[in-house]
Amino acid sequence: MLGFAVVYSCRHLQTIGKATKHKYPDGLYKIYPGKSKKPLLVYCDMTRDGGGWTLLVTSHTNTWTAQNVLLRNPGSPQIDGDYSILSHADGIKDYLHINGTTFEYRLEAQKFGKRNFENQIKCHSILQFFETKL
Repeated sequence: MLGFAVVYSCRHLQTIGKATKHKYPDGLYKIYPGKSKKPLLVYCDMTRDGGGWTLLVTSHTNTWTAQNVLLRNPGSPQIDGDYSILSHADGIKDYLHINGTTFEYRLEAQKFGKRNFENQIKCHSILQFFETKL
C-alpha cells in the first residue's frame, strides 16, 4: 500500500496526491473498488487529460466473449494486450467516493497503432455500467 487510507480509484489516488503534495506517475497501483476488502491491481493514467484515469479495458485481439468481456487478465493490467475489469467499474465509480453528482470516463480506439478516436463523457453519478436484475 502507499502508507495512507484505502484508495478506491486512480482519481482518488490523484486527490490524495494533491492533498499531500505528491505527484503519482502513470503506472500500476492497488485500489479497493466499492466495498471490496481485496485489492485490485490497476493501471492509472495520471497525466493524460488531467490524469486520474483507471484503465478498465484494452483490446488487441478478436477473442472476446460475453464471459470474458467483464473480467479478463485482471491481475495483469496492460495497455498493450487484452485486459478487462469492467465487472469492477461500478465499484470504482461508487458514489460514496466521487466528488459531486457526475463522473467521467474516457473512450479511446486505435487502429494499426494510431489513435483514431478519443472522447471524454460526463455522466450523472447514479448511472451504473451494469444493470442488476433481481
